[in-house]
Amino acid sequence: MANKSILTATICPSSRLVLYLVAALLKMGLDLQAIASSQTNVALAVSTTVNIGSVPPSAKVTLDIPVTNRTDTPIRVVFDSADCGCVNSLVSGIILAGGESGSLSLSLATEGRQGSLSRYVKYRIFGLDNPATVEVNIKATVGDPVVLPVGKKFGPSSPGERKTARFRITTDSGLDFSGIRQIRGPNLARITRPDSELHGTLAPVIIEVVMPNTSSDEIEWAFEADFQRQADGLKITTLTSVTAVIPNGVFTENTLYLGTLRKSAKLSIEREFTLVNGNIALSSLKQPSWETEMGSVVVSPGDKSSRAKVRVEIPAKISSGIHTYTLTPKNNVQRAGEQARESVQIPVRVLILP
Repeated sequence: MANKSILTATICPSSRLVLYLVAALLKMGLDLQAIASSQTNVALAVSTTVNIGSVPPSAKVTLDIPVTNRTDTPIRVVFDSADCGCVNSLVSGIILAGGESGSLSLSLATEGRQGSLSRYVKYRIFGLDNPATVEVNIKATVGDPVVLPVGKKFGPSSPGERKTARFRITTDSGLDFSGIRQIRGPNLARITRPDSELHGTLAPVIIEVVMPNTSSDEIEWAFEADFQRQADGLKITTLTSVTAVIPNGVFTENTLYLGTLRKSAKLSIEREFTLVNGNIALSSLKQPSWETEMGSVVVSPGDKSSRAKVRVEIPAKISSGIHTYTLTPKNNVQRAGEQARESVQIPVRVLILP
């Protein structure tokens, strides 16, 4: 067990209050103490360090810090700031009556980080003659244990195609697995959880996804898996994902970005794109009729046989923001390198500024 550290804040003598905040961080112990003094200077903040040990990469660690007000006067403990966006307070603050206990919760994200991690969090204490500041230094080592692969990539995929990813979860790392859930994606994935264990790993989590019918350079399904550290109950959520590329088979670019326009009486924008196959009949590319009220997409031959012009005519009533239109090849158009399962939709995007 780590040694306990003490934070001391000196308060002006007229308060005659003693504030002793005990914040135990998962058996490592953090004591915060503000002591009334005969000195006349304002509150003095002294920092302490808490090391939460080894945590996995691409994870979110939840810290619950219990605190106790050992004065006979109500106080308010408020989150002030953190030196990194990877630290977030889960509560804005708490009010504690004299002698009352509560907890301060925060999360620490390790995504994109490796090795030693050190972050500072500040809390302010109100209810004393002069507000005091408490600074907590949280340290961790990122990179071990790796309990879940951070992601899997599929190759080029067709709309409607089903693909399956298997994730091995390590169970001899001192972490207990409690569940996995989807947090975003173009559609709902099917998740099969493990129900057996062999040689330090669970039976694989199986994730089945169905490819959407919109072409894209990267379609992503993201997931969170929950673990709890056996030694001290630390809650850890790891992040993982499944990604795929859905080519449209018509253009070399899977999303057609035309550019940016400012609002005016009449808006139009045009850009040339390279074709996968110069023999593709451009007349086969159709826009859904219900879209035309918000803008009309026209495809015409480019300056070379290997290129095509895509033009969007936009009405003046259009609102500011990103607008997406759709081109769909007829079913009899073969997409290069694929077996056609269902029609692909090619997104055409324009950014309208005020």
